Amino acid sequence: MKKYHLLKRSFDIIVSLISIIFFLPIFILVYISVLIFSGRPVLYKSQRVGKNKKIFTAYKIRTLVNNAKELQQKEGYRRNPPDERLITPIGKILRATHLDEIPQLLNILKGDISFIGPRPLDIDFYKRYVRKNKHWTRILQVKPGLTGLNQVCRYHPNHMHKILKRCDGLHKLKKRRRILLDLYYLKNESLYLDSIIVYWTMRLFVTRVFQIFILFKLVS
Repeated sequence: MKKYHLLKRSFDIIVSLISIIFFLPIFILVYISVLIFSGRPVLYKSQRVGKNKKIFTAYKIRTLVNNAKELQQKEGYRRNPPDERLITPIGKILRATHLDEIPQLLNILKGDISFIGPRPLDIDFYKRYVRKNKHWTRILQVKPGLTGLNQVCRYHPNHMHKILKRCDGLHKLKKRRRILLDLYYLKNESLYLDSIIVYWTMRLFVTRVFQIFILFKLVS
């Protein structure tokens, strides 16, 4: 396993550096667009619980209105996933293409997260659900990731259940599904499983970008 984790960390460093260079022009364009159409702040910072319960700051491009937290508390708007009324017009495009997660490449380079692994836990989610269950806290033994089984099984349940039987039907669950998939990854992490997750993640990303491109073509 030491060799696996060494290879995985090497992959994270090399690919994150290449990705930062590749996505830099796109990030600048997105940054300016959000600044013009949505205002400041452009970046959204949040505290997350990582490996061995380490707290770190995760970076994303802001996709919600500035007073989203206030509306969630006072008006009862859904928080996770956020109510559609809280998402800005440009935020919907960024979320659909996952371009709002470009800044997390810095988190990967720093070693806070990996490309592949359980999603970083929100502190509130950790306190309300994970901390109370010693079995669930096991997911904190592995470094969280930008993408993982939870995302892949959510969008490709019919394909993934052929490889991972645990995915079959779990897309219908909510909080428990996420924990079960993260525990499955912890138990079965390997280069083979990582390659499957990377394949389906890239397929989803390319499909979403292509759909947005076609939509813009039809509108224009």
